[in-house]
Amino acid sequence: MNALIREKVARVNDRKIQVGYKELTCCVETDIEFFNAWLNSNYSVESETMEQYIELMQIANGFNHNSLYIYGISPERTDNVYEMNTMWQTSEEDTGLIFLGHNDLSLYCLDTLSGDYYDLDRGSMSFIARYATFDEMLIEALGIAVK
Repeated sequence: MNALIREKVARVNDRKIQVGYKELTCCVETDIEFFNAWLNSNYSVESETMEQYIELMQIANGFNHNSLYIYGISPERTDNVYEMNTMWQTSEEDTGLIFLGHNDLSLYCLDTLSGDYYDLDRGSMSFIARYATFDEMLIEALGIAVK
């Protein structure tokens, strides 16, 4: 995992503890198995495509900070990737998008058809930016939320 991401996630964790919240937790192996099964049954995407996201889940299984939400993979979480994808899907047709997080203005997702990661306008679902990897997208999102 990218060192800058580790540093920023550690900063988020420190701030949560300072203000009295629980520290960030990591996922467990059964969460990863559940996530991979969900991917296989709902999307045409290999788990390797999601490797960077899973690496993040292994140090922080979802979190929110300064309006940035990154969805966790534990089904017990209220802001898990499964429920949030149900919420953000805009039509019955398969868009091939997996929503991984959001902030006040953007939705962060993987386009399973192209393999690219996108920042979409939260109101209109229109394209804002494209990223080649999850880490690139996350660095941009964390750069806004974590100073």
